[in-house]
Formats: sequence, C-alpha cells, structure tokens
Amino acid sequence: MKFLRHYFWPDLGGFSKQQLDNLQGLSLLLALTACQPTPPTVQPSFYHWKSNFQPSHLAEATLQQLAPQRLYVRFFDVDWDFSRQAAIPKGEVQLNDLAALPYAITPTLFITNRTLKHLPKAEIPVLAERIIQKIQRKAAQANAPLPTTLQLDCDWTQSTRDAFFTLLRAIRESYPELEELSATIRLHQLRDRNIMGIPPIDRGMLMYYNMGDLEDWEEENSILNLEKAAPYEIGFRDYPLPLDLALPIYSWGLVFRQDRFLQIINDLRSSALTDTTYFEKIAANRYRIRKSTYLNGGYLYAGDQIRVEEMTPALVGEACQHLSTYFDADDFTVAFYHLDSANLNVFNHALLEHLLLDLAQ
Repeated sequence: MKFLRHYFWPDLGGFSKQQLDNLQGLSLLLALTACQPTPPTVQPSFYHWKSNFQPSHLAEATLQQLAPQRLYVRFFDVDWDFSRQAAIPKGEVQLNDLAALPYAITPTLFITNRTLKHLPKAEIPVLAERIIQKIQRKAAQANAPLPTTLQLDCDWTQSTRDAFFTLLRAIRESYPELEELSATIRLHQLRDRNIMGIPPIDRGMLMYYNMGDLEDWEEENSILNLEKAAPYEIGFRDYPLPLDLALPIYSWGLVFRQDRFLQIINDLRSSALTDTTYFEKIAANRYRIRKSTYLNGGYLYAGDQIRVEEMTPALVGEACQHLSTYFDADDFTVAFYHLDSANLNVFNHALLEHLLLDLAQ
C-alpha cells in the first residue's frame, strides 16, 4: 500500500470523485489480495510398484501431462530368509535405460517386520551397506545418475522400531551423497508417535490408505474409509516432520472361502463381474461365485465370495477436500498409488489435476 500511496498521491487533486472511488476500490482489492494466504504448491507424483519399469503409452501420456518432478519406484523388497538366517532382496524391479527420463527417480524399498525382528543388531550396518550398493548398482545398470534420494517403506511396530531407526541412521552414515532420506508413515504411527517414535529422516510419506481390516467380510472398504481414519488424524498438525501424502487410486477384490479370507485379486473392479453365469451380486460390492472359473489368473470355486474395493474419483475427491484442512504446508508432494493403466483408465490426468487442486485449496 505504501507503493500505491506514493504513486497516486501527488495527482489526487486532478481526479474526479468517480476516479477517486475507483482508486480506493483498487487499493482495497490489492490490500485484501495481499492478505490472502498463498496456496500451497502441490507436486504430483506416482508410486511404481510393478516388476518391470516400462510405463504404458497411457502412463507415459499421463506423466507428460502432469509433469511430475520425480517418481517413487520400488527397486526391491528386503525379507528374512529363515533357511539362510539372513536378510535377502526379493521382487527386484527390471529397469530399462533411464538416462532420458524427464523426472528423477527415488528408489523405494519395502522391508518386512520379520527382517527387523530377526536381524542381529550388529548386522544392521552391514545390511545398510548392501542396500546402498544394490541400489547404486541397479541405477548404474540402467544408465541412471547416482540416486540422491531414497525412501524406505516399513510398517514398523513398537518391537521393531529401534532396529528400523538404527537401519535408517546406518544408511545415512554410509551414503554421504544422500540428500533426502524419507520413509512411509502409517496412520497408527502418526497418532501413536509417543510409542512408535519419530524416524530419523528428512520427510515422511503419509500413507492415507489401507485403513480397515481386509480380512473382515463385514468391512465396507479397507482401502479408504474417512470415518475410520478420523481418530488417527489428531496428530496431523503437530507431527515433527514435514509430510508428503500418498493417495490410493487402485482397486482389488478380496476372496473369501467358507467365511475365511483367502486371497487378494489385484486390479479387480465390479465391471469385471457382470457375467451372471459365473457371478451373482449379493450386496453392494459383494459377489458370490456361481460356477467355478478363472479370474485374473486365479481359479475360484463355486460358493467363493468376493468383496470388491474400488477407488472412485468421488471417494478420493472427498478425501482430498478433507485433507486440505491438514496439509497446509507451502510445498508438498502427493504420490498416487500406483502407476498402472487399469488405474489411469479411471483416474485420467484431468481428474488427477482436479484432486491436486482440491488439496491446494
């Protein structure tokens, strides 16, 4: 406002009353605009959780339109081998030439709780070294630059907390080129941080999904349930780490046999169960197998039941509008899980952009 007063004041006497009123209105508008909080910058991203990093044409088009700065690519899992009594890599991703990618890659690895439970404390630094070497080796084989960011995905518990935090410190100490170390944060770890602890990382990635009991047939939606998430959100505002956000855009089917949970069928939507010769709809998102059949590569028997849990733009949009009251940082990342054509056919780039705008409000 000082600039406006200095610029206009010498000539005020030469203006008409209408012009003065217009100037006062402009000044008020600029003053109100200056007082408005700056909306946060929401950076789009995706998780890639498949065995081969070779995005489809649809995925490539979506990435081009959203222009993410980075992707979170699962490089491998770390699990415990009881026969060898050692932590071993599993499920390694096949990487092609990454030299020309217009975005950075953050290697992401999942480590099981049983690994942390059985790994002797003295061997944690050794595991850290092996993890770093493997990540660097895979990046070099794909002609990618040396990774300067890394994310660990672990649903650590009170009993495995110390081992996990020790591993994080060991990775940082053994990797001087690392500029940012992050880890996933579950809702229970957010709320119960006095018990679960705060991991020694630069940023956390809040996983806003997998909220219910998928093995309970009566569960409405174990992926995303705002009512069940509410009691955990008390820790959002004062969590002592900057948080990014992971949101689900995937769907699956949960198979039950004789009232017991049997397996997950990934990428299953209700639209695949319309053939009444094989599938009978018994309730909302619930089906019974009428005639034994193959479904998405697995064999189901007559009498098996399926609960379909599918993410819709409306449901995820409601979550974004709700979360916008908590995620008020100046700059944070939203990583959609996960980059796959089946998901992008439902969540196209325009819908994803709309979700990002909801979070930025």
